[in-house]
Amino acid sequence: MKKIFLATLVFLFSSSIFAQNIGNHSDRLGDKQLKTAVMQDKSAAVVAGNNIRDNLETLNSLELSKKLNIWRNTYNSTKLKNTSMTVSELYAQNGTIGYQAVVNVRYQYTIRESNQ
Repeated sequence: MKKIFLATLVFLFSSSIFAQNIGNHSDRLGDKQLKTAVMQDKSAAVVAGNNIRDNLETLNSLELSKKLNIWRNTYNSTKLKNTSMTVSELYAQNGTIGYQAVVNVRYQYTIRESNQ
């Protein structure tokens, strides 16, 4: 009888601990812009932007969260939805033109909602 009581007691306490960790989860979408350095050549800016995009696709969920500065508990669920790139012309006061690639990143992650 003591063993059954003890087993029941252990089960009740352990199930309440697990229940606290479950909580409500929700998917979130985010957007981020990553910019290259300003370059003198437009094709160099395109190459640099494509390097950023290629690098993002090789990252695992944790690395991607760090790269995108997502500081919430994302449960290693961060993933890319899509990326696009634009190249901007930047005009300096001295009349020179520079080029900068801007990589637009759309991502998704899951967070645990507070039960409070």
